[in-house]
Amino acid sequence: QKVYEVTLGKPLAPQAQAKLTIGVELEDGTSKFDELRRLVKNDDHQWIVILHQGRNRQIRRAFAALNYYVAGLHRTHFGPYQLGSLPNGAYHAVSGTNA
Repeated sequence: QKVYEVTLGKPLAPQAQAKLTIGVELEDGTSKFDELRRLVKNDDHQWIVILHQGRNRQIRRAFAALNYYVAGLHRTHFGPYQLGSLPNGAYHAVSGTNA
């Protein structure tokens, strides 16, 4: 599961919001967001997008297909990992094994 904070260039209309959760047809198949919700109450420019797919520029292309410009895109979670307050350029070593 991947979680992104998305800032759009214009407010997202309810019809477009519904299409993104049902599925938008792209050249490499249907793009469907698992969840789409506002980042800030009553702000139709900032959204949380959750998806399991991970195709190239999928979020930007899905919004573009509905005539929306993604002004900002920031991944905050990847599976069990969360960015939290980690500053730009910093990293945190993760221990464990993946068998």
